[in-house]
Parts: sequence; structure tokens; C-alpha cells
Amino acid sequence: MIPPLMLDVQPEHWVLDMCAAPGSKTLQLLELVQGTEGQASTGLVVANDADIKRCNLLIHQTKRMNSPCLVVTNHEAQSYPMVKRTTDAGQELLQYDRILCDVPCSGDGTMRKAPDLWRRWTPGSANGLHPLQLKIAKKAAQLLKVGGRLVYSTCSLNPVENEAVVAALLKHCEGRLQLVDMSQSFAPLKRRPGLVTWKVRGKRAGSKWFDAWDQVDPSDPDAGGLVESMFPPLEGSETALSRCVRVLPHHGDTGGFFVAVLEKTAELPVPASHVSQNARKGHQHTDNDKSDHRDVPAPTPAPAQASAPAREQAIPADGPECTEASVLETTVGPSDPQDQQQGQPEQDGMQEQGPKGILPKGQDVVAPAAPREDQGTLDDTPPSRTVLDPPKERPLTKSKKSSGVDPIVPVTDLDLLHSIGDFYGLSALPYPLHQCLISRTPGAPVPKKLYYISSSAKELLDADRRGSLRVFSVGVKAFERQSMKDGSVPCKFRLAQDSVRFLAPYVSKQRLALRLSDFRALLKHRCLLTTGNESSSVPLLSDPAAVEDLRSGRCGPGTCVISIRKDDTLEPVVESGLSLEEFTVTAWQGAKSLNLLVGEVESSKLLDALADQFGPAETKQNEGESNEVSHEVDEQENASEC
Repeated sequence: MIPPLMLDVQPEHWVLDMCAAPGSKTLQLLELVQGTEGQASTGLVVANDADIKRCNLLIHQTKRMNSPCLVVTNHEAQSYPMVKRTTDAGQELLQYDRILCDVPCSGDGTMRKAPDLWRRWTPGSANGLHPLQLKIAKKAAQLLKVGGRLVYSTCSLNPVENEAVVAALLKHCEGRLQLVDMSQSFAPLKRRPGLVTWKVRGKRAGSKWFDAWDQVDPSDPDAGGLVESMFPPLEGSETALSRCVRVLPHHGDTGGFFVAVLEKTAELPVPASHVSQNARKGHQHTDNDKSDHRDVPAPTPAPAQASAPAREQAIPADGPECTEASVLETTVGPSDPQDQQQGQPEQDGMQEQGPKGILPKGQDVVAPAAPREDQGTLDDTPPSRTVLDPPKERPLTKSKKSSGVDPIVPVTDLDLLHSIGDFYGLSALPYPLHQCLISRTPGAPVPKKLYYISSSAKELLDADRRGSLRVFSVGVKAFERQSMKDGSVPCKFRLAQDSVRFLAPYVSKQRLALRLSDFRALLKHRCLLTTGNESSSVPLLSDPAAVEDLRSGRCGPGTCVISIRKDDTLEPVVESGLSLEEFTVTAWQGAKSLNLLVGEVESSKLLDALADQFGPAETKQNEGESNEVSHEVDEQENASEC
């Protein structure tokens, strides 16, 4: 899709998708952020949606990537929380390199695929959406880094939703946000420049058309709901608006959509309301101090209390030099109260309902923003047991029921971490295991599921000390708890199929390579016998090399990673673009069999992909028929010789 491509995302970028559901554009952003295979990405994709049910749809769409660089949040975009993080220079606003605003719109550009829109569409349908779209765009401009890129897009052709929003945003930012000329980019794309003039009509049926805001009479019933920002700018923005991109349906036999690419050149000016509010607060605090302590000498404040009045002092209004970062204390914090009234998701794992984020300040267990000296850095290898003593467990404060999500708890049990790393031979991980494993079961002695997150996702969660972000899902499910009555498997966790394609290159133990015929048989029958005689329903593992690996103990009992053995004779019939590493599954090795740990739907898809790439599997009946034909040919040749 065009809007994510125009963002020009690089693997190191932090990207925010403010209105992400259903997730097709988010999936495209994830592919751009993950970059080159085999290299750890320092980027991050934060996908947000206001509807909690659409968040489930968003997770379902992005599950194909199974990326540790994805964070899904549930907030209204126009009131997205502004998080601050601690740096060497102090506290600063956490901002993003790239932001995609594919805002809610009337959708009149999609009428070819959704003809039912014709019955309820009117020229004034966009009037009710314009204020919301403008608020989302303003919030995105605040969250964007200086030098970053913002893409505003809709699937509508109504200028009230498109050029009017962009013009109002440029006016609000006072030259600190500029439109980028994309006329020379994506040359094959047929497009039209943005409109510089248009008419506006009231939402009521039969309303009049207005050319400019000065023609609107507030007492006119046809002017109900109209605001000044809906109209074309008076002067100075004609050239800028022509840099917007309009794609009409007949240009490329597609739907119609609008795209505007903007870059931030400086921090935005502080709204006058923020400055006046802080000034009033400072003056009120000063007056109260004078009246309360006029006759009584003020006691010497404690060190912890002495800094409190300083935070309440008025912020000087120095004009353009006073930026949004200077009023960070008043702008960051919990989101709009409406966010707290969202419905609660079903409690069924991270994929349906995610954690709320690292526990807010004031709770007992949080992941520190900077690791202790005895913990190493993100680039360090996991510490040995002799270097680190397991941290003492402290009680966790339960999350509020109104939030609908559980907190994220960092995994700090070193014995558990070492047992996982030793059993699977995990080495050279892109993100250290001892710092990037989390759970969402606070207080549990042994978590049920462990999730693997990237270092960038961990940095975001560490920065959110106030717990203002409502994190719906983060990372990828990596390990699941297993119970063994006989204790034959030393590791309590099995490798989850969700993360096998990501973690498999770093697993040096518990690996088993099968030839193509055995791999197909495992996917089809979901079980292979490793010893004994072959039955009618369960085939016997016939690969001698794999049998030797099991017999020698190179692949012990428990969860193992199964892949296809590379063979010179294994040539694809069709170049589908899939490598052999894509066909990797997890299985459980028991005393006498291998049992597949993959769902039936996924195993069926893998079988179809194998058939497309390597041709259909040969059945025993086909093999028998070919043997009979060859035997008849041999008899005919012998008879002719006689």
C-alpha cells in the first residue's frame, strides 16, 4: 500500500500507527522495520486502535510476522498518551521517527468495493469527522521527532477530510511542519495534485454551498456544524496543498485515496491554554503561600518536599522559544477518561488480551530503565549463576479491573532463564534472554507463558513508569509451561510454534533434520514412530541420519525443532520464494514417537506450500504401481532377448 511506502521506514526507526486496525498497513510497516534477515532490528512498531475488538483483529493480522518488535496499544488516537523517558540530559518526551495517520473517514473512495455506501452518503458526511481528524493530526505532530516524517491519509476524496485538515494542521504548527513534494517519487503511480480551493456544504439535506468562512451566518440553519478550518485557507497555502497526492479510482483500477507527507522542522509552539493554565497555577500557589503563612513562619521543608513547589511554578511564556517539551509535566500522563471506559478483552493469552505495560511507579516490581552493574547491558551475554544472585521476590500490586489488561512482569528467575538457555542451546540471540523475556502472570511461582520482546520494546515499556500506556499485546509468545510427571525433561518450558521461525536460527540443541518424505509424513499424520514396527495409521521414521541423532542423544526427549534436511537432490519444482527455513516446526520427542506441536490449520498450509514448491508427495500406491510397471517392462525386455 502507498501510505506506508511514503513513510520511508528504515530498520532503526520507531514507528507509530495511530489508527492501525485491521492491520494490513501495520504488517507492511513490520516488514520494513525488521529489515535484513539474521540482523537484530533496533526499530519498533507501535500499533494503536481505539476499539478493543479491532485490536484483536489487528493482532490476528500481524500474527503472521510473529515479530518481537510489535507493541499493540488501545487508546483513542486524539488523546494518545505522551510518555517521557529519562536520559543523561534529564527527562525528555518520547517521540517517534515515523507516524502513520490513516484516520477514520467517510470512505467514499471505496464505493467501488462497497456500493452500499451510496445509500447513506451525502456531501456533508465528512463534516462530523473533520474535527476528530484534525485532533488526531495535531496529536501526531506532537509525538513526531524533529526531522521525522508524518503521513496523513484517508480513503476519501472529500476535501473537508483531506486538504482542509492538512491546511489547518499547517496553520496550527506555524511553519514547523512542512509538506513534502512527492511528485517525483513512485513514478508509475498515476495521481492528481491536491486541491487548493473547494466548497463546503452543511450536513443537512438540501443545505447551501459556501465558498468561504466569511459567507457563513451562525444563525443560518444550513450552516450547522460548520467550522472555519473546513474552508480553503485565505492565502499562502496554495502551493503547499498542491503537494498532496490524490489517487482516483479510474487511474489504476483501484479505490480512491488521499495522502499527504509532512516533515517536522522544529518543535511545535506551546498552546496558549497550557501557558496560561500553568501561569494561573503558579500565581495561585504563590497567593496561597502568602495567605497561609503571613503570621506563622514557614517550617524548613524536607528535601523530598522542597522540590514539589518547584514543579508547580509558572512556565514563562517566551513566545516561539517556548516549546511543547517545556510543558512536559502538564501534557504527559493518563489518557482521556473515555479511554478508561473501554470494554474488557477476553482473558485468553497475549494474542487476545495483552499486558498493560511495565508496572507504574509506586508498584513493587518494575523493569529498571537502566540495568544494574551486576546485570550487564543489553549487549551482554546472559550472566552465570555464580555472578548473579536471584533477586528477592516481592508481592505485586494487581492491575485495576477497569483497565482490562494485566501488567507486564519482567522474568527475573535466573534458574528458569538458565534452564531454558542451556536446554535449547540458545546463543547469540539478537536480544538478550535475561532482559527481554516477560510474562503477564504476576505473582505466579512459574509463569504459564513467556513472551520475547525486542530491546526497543523493552525501552518503551521501561520509559512508561506512570503506566499511562494501555498495552494490549507486546512481543511474541516464545515459551509455554509444560508438566512432566517423571521429570525426564529438565526444562519446564517448551518452545512455542509462534516464535520458532524467529528463534530457530539461534537454537543449537534439540534440533532434528528430516528428509522431505518424513517431514511430509509428520505434517500429515501429526506423529511418527521412532522405534518399533510401522502401523497402518502411524508411519515409522525412515531417515537413518535422524534415527541416529535420536539414538545418540544429540536430540534428547522434550521439545525439539524439526526442519527439512538440505539435500543436493532436493530441487524445487516452482521457485515460490520460500526458503527451507520457512518450513520449521516444533515437535515433542517421547520415548517411542515424535508428536507434532502445530495446529491442524497451520500444518495443512505447510503441506500445501510443500506441494507447490516441491510437487505432490508420492503415495505408497503410486510407488507400487511404478514398481509393477517396471517389472512388466523388464519381463518384456527379457522375452525380446530370447
